[in-house]
Amino acid sequence: MNNRSSITSLPRRTARLLAGAWLVAGLGAVPLAAQDIPVDPVITLGGLTTDVSGTPTAYVFFEAWPSKIKTIGSKEVSLWMKAGSSDSANPYARIAVLRPQTSPQVIETLVNRAVHALGEEPGLAGRTIDALFQDLLPTADLSLGQKVSALVRAAMEDEEAADLLLVAVSTLPSLNMAFGNAFAVPLPAGGVATFELRMADFPGMEARSVVGRVTLDHANPTLLPPPTTLAIAPPFTQEPGYDDLNIRFRWDTPPDLLRLGLLMRGFNLYRVPRSVAESFGWDAVPPLPEELAAAMFDPNLGIGRVNRGPLYPAEVLSPAEVVAPEPEPYFARDHESQMPGYPDSHTPVENGLQFYYFVSPRDALGRDHAFSHGVLGTFCTRMPPPTPDGLVVENYYHFDGATPKQVLKLTWDANPPGEYSGTSGYLVYRWENSADVYSLGANPLANLIAGPIPHVPGQTTYTYLDDGPGSPSVPADLDQTYWYTLRAVDDSSFVENGEVFCPFPPFTGNLSGHSPPVFGVLRDREGPEKPGGAVRILCGEPEMSRGGNIEVIRDDDGPERGTVAFEMLTHRLHADPNIAWVEFEFYRNPEETILLLATGPYHFLGNEDKLLLEFFIARELLDPLVFVRARAGTQTGEVSEWYHTSTQVALSGAERYRFQFIAQMRYTRHPLDPTGRGRPCRTHYPPPPGSTPPNGPGIWIDVTPTTGTAQYKIYYTIDDGPMLLLKEGPMPIPPVLMNPLPAAAARVCFYARVFDVHGNPSALAFFGCVDAPGSQPIPKPMLAPILGGGSAQNPVALIQWFCPPHGISHFEVTIANTTGSHPSPGFSTELYSPVGPIPIIVLHSPILNSNVNTTVFETEKVGPLFGNGATFTIETPIDPPNANWLVRVRAVAKSGLKGPFSNEERFTWSPPPDPEDPDVPWPARPLPSVTPAAMVFNGMVQAVWNSNHQRVGVRVGRYPGRATSYTVGREPVPGIATNVDPFEYIFKGLIGGVERRLFPMVLYRIQVPDEAMPPGKPFAFFETVPGDVVQVSPMMDQIASAFETGAAPAGHIVYDPFMFLVPSTGAVGSFVDMYVIDSLPVLTGARYRYLIALYDETTRELVTIIPTNEVDIPLN
Repeated sequence: MNNRSSITSLPRRTARLLAGAWLVAGLGAVPLAAQDIPVDPVITLGGLTTDVSGTPTAYVFFEAWPSKIKTIGSKEVSLWMKAGSSDSANPYARIAVLRPQTSPQVIETLVNRAVHALGEEPGLAGRTIDALFQDLLPTADLSLGQKVSALVRAAMEDEEAADLLLVAVSTLPSLNMAFGNAFAVPLPAGGVATFELRMADFPGMEARSVVGRVTLDHANPTLLPPPTTLAIAPPFTQEPGYDDLNIRFRWDTPPDLLRLGLLMRGFNLYRVPRSVAESFGWDAVPPLPEELAAAMFDPNLGIGRVNRGPLYPAEVLSPAEVVAPEPEPYFARDHESQMPGYPDSHTPVENGLQFYYFVSPRDALGRDHAFSHGVLGTFCTRMPPPTPDGLVVENYYHFDGATPKQVLKLTWDANPPGEYSGTSGYLVYRWENSADVYSLGANPLANLIAGPIPHVPGQTTYTYLDDGPGSPSVPADLDQTYWYTLRAVDDSSFVENGEVFCPFPPFTGNLSGHSPPVFGVLRDREGPEKPGGAVRILCGEPEMSRGGNIEVIRDDDGPERGTVAFEMLTHRLHADPNIAWVEFEFYRNPEETILLLATGPYHFLGNEDKLLLEFFIARELLDPLVFVRARAGTQTGEVSEWYHTSTQVALSGAERYRFQFIAQMRYTRHPLDPTGRGRPCRTHYPPPPGSTPPNGPGIWIDVTPTTGTAQYKIYYTIDDGPMLLLKEGPMPIPPVLMNPLPAAAARVCFYARVFDVHGNPSALAFFGCVDAPGSQPIPKPMLAPILGGGSAQNPVALIQWFCPPHGISHFEVTIANTTGSHPSPGFSTELYSPVGPIPIIVLHSPILNSNVNTTVFETEKVGPLFGNGATFTIETPIDPPNANWLVRVRAVAKSGLKGPFSNEERFTWSPPPDPEDPDVPWPARPLPSVTPAAMVFNGMVQAVWNSNHQRVGVRVGRYPGRATSYTVGREPVPGIATNVDPFEYIFKGLIGGVERRLFPMVLYRIQVPDEAMPPGKPFAFFETVPGDVVQVSPMMDQIASAFETGAAPAGHIVYDPFMFLVPSTGAVGSFVDMYVIDSLPVLTGARYRYLIALYDETTRELVTIIPTNEVDIPLN
């Protein structure tokens, strides 16, 4: 249980200095004459006691006002004493020089003097030092003198620390003397003495000025009067449970005590069991200090002091303020954790335990003076009963006689039995809005409409009809929302001798908190009009512009060729994939009517940011001035304006000319027209990384509310799928951003609905559909080697590729015949030509290293009739069969956007070999066994996402050495610096009692649901997955590598496109991990499990299935 801020354990400096202004003669502190007051006046105080031998002893201490006298450097304070009062003729004699003590031996002597001469509790100084300053001490195993010495030295070096330490130790005479602020000395005969504090200078130690004076008379000590009113603070009604088995106190500081504030060091609070107090009569007349002290020596009486250190009230209260009904402020608290010894360490504090409490001011020697009148305190269980649950508010129709009546009906669940239950009843509250529950709910009577409704053991549900006076009614309160809460009340209070204890006003028991507010409305079911709004998308327009100066390059072969070479270098800004192609035209005249050459369109193949093309024009066709125009286009048919340029040509020279262009998309944001008329575009173009599109990259949705709108909801659908919630909230409605977009390219339609304050909905408003590209790129297919089939009379080619089908509409298959004519429209029954002329595009062939005119065909739509999971196959006739064919594939999203081209495959048909063996039916065999990877390969076979390669790989081997890199052509190729074939380092394991290598193998994967959405992923697209098992590698039975002796260092170069190498360093040195890759594209944010099908090295029969771990594909 936390202490509140009104409890303070250190004195408030302001309050103590204010109290010093009330010092008068005869109270143990005498002000100086005006001519004796130095620049910083000093309050000199004293106390009287009797040491262990019975000798009257004076305790003199001082405080500076408004600042402490610094006894450091060239100043010291000396203490002088003379017998008699201040006006006696007796001479003063110096009895001490007061300075901070750093000697542990001197400090130990002062501690002993405080115990024997001043009655300080033995060991109290050490416990105080440990409790307050343990963290400041250099080490824990120091003597008390060493600890105090360390603190004194700290105070001498740090003024701020000095002020804090002096305040903290001022309540202990031993520590006060160690810090040079006090002194104890026996009184002279007669018991009256006057003391002076004088400033002294080094080295002569002559007194310079009197800064303080006090007269002490042992026969006439000053007694501190007690508080007149001690009271128990009321419980915190707004915080149920705070005052559980907890009593809080406050008291006044009367004016007579306030005037003596400088002689006081806080208060002590004592508890006395009720029976003990009443037996001694202390319930009527408070005990004397010596009576209470004597009774505390009897452990059977159970009397104890509540506080450990002195209590300092944070405020000065009057008696009326002490008994005020507010729970704050309070100055002390008694609770179970402070009572380890009552009446023994095993007796817990329980409901109904009662004590009388007394408070007394304490002086500078820690002694109690007179006690206040006692107050009876009772420990009460304040733990509330459980908050009622299951509240439901519904319209209830019934007849009052012959009159139909509509009211609100409340139903809730009964509180369960339990340790803190004790529920005796339920209270019902009605509110005009839910905020009132939090602002007014602390008052248990505010908005109470019923209760306590008695709790009946065994009854499981309760109902209440709100049909009394003032309850909501029809038609006056139709469509008005009312909120209801419940509170439970327990039976924790008890009665003794006709007096009620532990009440929780105004009820007799504790109250639970309010249940969550539940609203009810007498409905007429009429919502607002449907909202207006718009969807703002990024429209893109291609643009071709100048990219640099025309470069003139030496071309020694030009004159011999008889042509002039023109190089066209196009930079695709930000490698923007929305720019799909470029084309060029050359003219002889500026009017561009005499065409020399028209080329293109030339397509970008992937993510390259530039395209370099070369053209040759016969010199006799050229004039000295050549005019060129260029333009760019998108995948969806947008074409830029022509960009025009020209250059001078040296017809007889040996030069070639390089033109430089920039192809880019200009992005503008436009509202979508849901009617399909007048909109600039329907495709939302994703801006490439590095660009700054207007209002960011996503789709913005603006909703215009109608009259009566209080809340809104924005929905969307993906490819006519289920309606999903994008955003909801109260008025006002901000522009809403969809970013990122759904993972796969799709058609996204947007809707909105508004609600009034009662939750009545409007009609659903349709804002239109957008062809969205998806937050992830359209996957790149992987084309398998093309296989021949059929016969010489009917040759066919089997074209197969792999590609995840999510969000794919169909595929484009590009076919080029490098040795003859292009395919005709009837080329294949499984391939179709787009509407209009057969499109022929120019693509760069990596195999031929030249540009090739390519015919574009389309496949069937992806679905039940085309595609087997991620595998797609077409069989097409080949005519002529001896032609050299080049084939590529790319995916077309449902939005119409096209992805990157696959790898290129070359194919020339040849007759299939005649079968040498008869066709024998394959014998029936049992299913293969399943062997977990961890059981065979000690966890070494693992699937991982590799961020460098941007692929998933399954580790299949490890070479104990280091990796290197070789240059083949112009490309770096990984390798292993060893003369051992990497195949030898493929993992081996004991499977079925036989040691087998992990090759031959085929890698498969299956997508599994992603149970927890990755951070930053706003759409749970993969909670349901098709469960298809997809082959993601060919049969791996060898590693494509070659040993290079001419390389430095010599080693094996790994050419295998289905593997990658990862160098690592571990505890045993360097090594290279070998991975078989997942050769198919993956979905960002998806989760896959990988399976290895292991085959016998000799028979090539399936041996076992080895499942590996699951892999999460990161979002970026």
